[in-house]
Amino acid sequence: LLTGLPRADMWPHIRPGALELVLRELRSLAELTIVDCGFALEPGSGSVARNQATLQALDQADEVVAVGRADPVGLARLVRGLHELADVRRNATQPTVVVNMMRTTLGWKEREVDSTLRRLTPLGSTTFLPFDQAGLDAALMSGRTPRMTSPTSPFVARVEVLAKQLVSRSTVPAS
Repeated sequence: LLTGLPRADMWPHIRPGALELVLRELRSLAELTIVDCGFALEPGSGSVARNQATLQALDQADEVVAVGRADPVGLARLVRGLHELADVRRNATQPTVVVNMMRTTLGWKEREVDSTLRRLTPLGSTTFLPFDQAGLDAALMSGRTPRMTSPTSPFVARVEVLAKQLVSRSTVPAS
């Protein structure tokens, strides 16, 4: 797992070509490499773009998971991001779309959000992760994973299903 930068202002520290070397090494060491990318997809100006690392990781990705929040602001950003992603990855596979923090207090059902996303974006199916404030807070405060603190949480169950789906699509059978 290659996580994102700890602070947004650190992007100039990523040298051109360095990420490619890191990704190549990770791919040689592990069957599955996951890269947590930034949100910005628009091409930058000048020789070093703020989102150069994101664009480079997306260029090399076999699978992309696009995550957005379930609220109006989050969904608007997700729709815009999916269109930008389609422009960046023209001939690539469709991304797996994940709507995070889905909750009944928003007044929307999963099928309504899914229908809206299908109408506004070029995507297939959507995975919904329920908002489990208590379970996620327990994990955060204890420094452990949600699976460790709340193994019966609906959030954990959905993440496990999503992970199994992604791993099964990304795993190449041994020859």
